[in-house]
Amino acid sequence: AHEIGHFLGLPDLYDGKGGQGVGRFDLQGQCWGWEGNQRYPPMLGAWSRYKLKWVKVTEITQSGAYTAGPACTSSEIFRIQDNMPPGEYFLIENRYGCGFDIELQPSKPERYRGGLAIWHIDETGKAGITHTTPGYPGDSVWPEKHYKVALKQCDGEFSLEKNEGQGDENDLCKYDPKGIYRKTDRQGYSIGPEGLTLNGDAGIIMPDTNTHSYSTGKLIPTQIRITAKEVAQEMQFIVSLRGESATSPVKNRSIPPPPPPPPLKNRSNPPPPPPPPPPPPTRGPPTKPPTKLISRIFRWISRISRNP
Repeated sequence: AHEIGHFLGLPDLYDGKGGQGVGRFDLQGQCWGWEGNQRYPPMLGAWSRYKLKWVKVTEITQSGAYTAGPACTSSEIFRIQDNMPPGEYFLIENRYGCGFDIELQPSKPERYRGGLAIWHIDETGKAGITHTTPGYPGDSVWPEKHYKVALKQCDGEFSLEKNEGQGDENDLCKYDPKGIYRKTDRQGYSIGPEGLTLNGDAGIIMPDTNTHSYSTGKLIPTQIRITAKEVAQEMQFIVSLRGESATSPVKNRSIPPPPPPPPLKNRSNPPPPPPPPPPPPTRGPPTKPPTKLISRIFRWISRISRNP
């Protein structure tokens, strides 16, 4: 399955050097699946499907609430490029437990948990930025070096870049204050300019996982905030652009509404059709004239005329 991705034109998204690339979140990064048995190879991630033009891209250009269908069946992903250099953007998809993501389903406690995958893409063409150039806060090459396709990991640990595993369920964003869908408290649901907000009553913020632009080699705030809601097949999330508040829902689809019907002509209603003509009266069968009576009358008249 992975090699077919190459046949279609996709590159390797695993690192093979200092990190794990995209890990389990894309077939081009790992083909063994979440449980390592190859029964369910990972799906192609949002960027791979985007490059193959297999998806409909909804451009988010206004703050609001959005709904993402499950990546296993939905053909829609979301793109945010607001206040970022050309070629740098975020992609958003809902990695719910279905299809080849079945091992992310929330109904089985022993399985991994799904959530919102937020991808940071740098296609600006800057030299040295590839799928094998990991960078993370504290590293001497950060932020000049970073993956071309990077998953914003919602545990704030940068484990994929640090070569500390191929990813886990805490890397997907989800609102889960009661700890139903997470193993540890290091799991967040909102990424914004100030950092990653973790689930739980403390509301801890991890400043290194943010929505800053880094394609220029410097961290530049974008004022973008992405907030995930609860894990769901139709998962909601809220986007705030340029510091705006965002609570009202926004229709995802960009299909234009149907045109209004043409205006009615200003004329009176036509008269009703005339009633149908009445049926002809029914007549009985014709009767024969009384021939004997007529003959007697004619004889009587003839007798009177002869004898007045």
